[in-house]
This record gives sequence, structure tokens and C-alpha cells, in this order.
Amino acid sequence: MYEIHLELSEYNENNWNREWGFVYVWKNLINNKRYLGSHKGSPWDGYIGSGKNFKKAIKKYGLSNFRRNIIYIGIKYKTVEDAFLKILDLKNNKLYYNLKNCADGGDTSSGTKRSKEVCDAISARMIGTKHSEERRKNNSLAQTGLKRSEEHRKNISKAMKLREVKSETRIKISESKKGKKRDPETIRKISEKRRGVSLNLSEEQRRRMSEAFSGTNNPNFGKPLSSEVRNKISNALKGKSHVKVICPHCSKEGGYAIMKRYHFDKCKFKL
Repeated sequence: MYEIHLELSEYNENNWNREWGFVYVWKNLINNKRYLGSHKGSPWDGYIGSGKNFKKAIKKYGLSNFRRNIIYIGIKYKTVEDAFLKILDLKNNKLYYNLKNCADGGDTSSGTKRSKEVCDAISARMIGTKHSEERRKNNSLAQTGLKRSEEHRKNISKAMKLREVKSETRIKISESKKGKKRDPETIRKISEKRRGVSLNLSEEQRRRMSEAFSGTNNPNFGKPLSSEVRNKISNALKGKSHVKVICPHCSKEGGYAIMKRYHFDKCKFKL
């Protein structure tokens, strides 16, 4: 089903550059019609094409009746596609499924701003939609290594802060995560990424976080620790140096956490 020209056979998933894309031509083996397009990604990521007429033909004849040839690989895939479309005037060529002579993809509504009603309708239709494992994997691969600009990060952060998450949604997210354990490799990666990183939390954020997990809000409130958990904590702390502080009211020395809990402003010798 997938054909690559001999001169391009030197490429594979291991030496593929994430910045590359490719230009391809699909050929219908039944009526010899073709579709030319491009894609940022690798020839092995499962992408087929986005042209409306082309997708209808796939549905009608079946993908097994199409063959794909890759005619360009590199970072200028859009420029190459655009040149082919314009020079060959594929929009008006009856032997091609292409509907446009510009490299904007098969979505002819690109650049249009949807109304709130349309956005709400699309949102309602997507609720409850479950993606296949293959699609989840492809989405994950497409995002891996993607570097967003600082402005893009700030816009995402702003949008997420304004988003209201329903209590029902929170419960579903919580239930979906219960009982799931990260594998050791994932835990190691998270640990390495966070090591030495300062959260730079404001006093207000620290206060809110403290209140959110204090007293009855703490999931472990009133639950005695098992001997197994105590042993794990003890073993994890063995050999580690702890910061020691001295209470200014009673001059007692001890670890910061325990001293803060019973001394300083809470010290019984405080005047």
C-alpha cells in the first residue's frame, strides 16, 4: 500500500528529523486518478490525506486500491507541494482529486472564524467521543519534542486559568486516576525534570495550597500510617542531611518541619 521511491529508501523511523515533512501522490489503481498533498511527519505515522474528494474516494474504493509514492522529503515540503499544484494546475485537472491550487490542506474553511453557536454545537457533538489507541499514539507522537514559544505558553496558561471545570468532570478525572500507578521509568523522568526547579509560588498561592490540604481536607486525615509505609519513609530519609534550626524562645534545636510545628510562634516559652 505504501511505496517509497528507491532514492528515498535510506530514510527510516530512527533517522527521521522531526522538522521534516514530505510530499506524496496517491494513485487510484482502479481509475488511475491521483491526489497530491504534503504532511509534516514521517511516512510511517499513519497519515493518509485530508482532501475531501480524496477521502470520499478512499471510502468508496478502499485504501487497499490506492498506492502512495513519496516525491519529496525535507523542510520545504509545503513550498514543493504549492509549486506542483500551481504549475500543474491540479485543481482543474480531471485526473486529480485536488480541489485547490495552494498548499493549505483539504480543509477549505481554514482561516474562517466560527460563531459561538457553531463552536458550542461542535463541543456538544464531541462530548463523550473516545479516540482509538492508534489515534492517541499518533497525537502523542505529533506533540513529542514540540517546542512552543513563550507567548504561546502564556496564552495556553491564561486560557486554562479562565476555564471552569465542573465538579462532575473533576470527579470523573479523579475516578479515572484512582488505582493507576506510574511505571518506574516515568517516575524517574518526572523526578529528573523537577529536580532543582523552583516553583516560585507567591505567599497567597502557598497559603491556598496549605489550606487545601490541611485538616479534614487532607486525604490522609485521621488515617494512621501502616508499619510498611513508616518503614518506607524511614528508609527514604536515611543518610539524608536535614536542615536544623534553633527556636529563639527555648533554644531547642531540631529539624525544620517538626520545629516549625511546635516551636517559633507556637513555642510555649514565647513571651
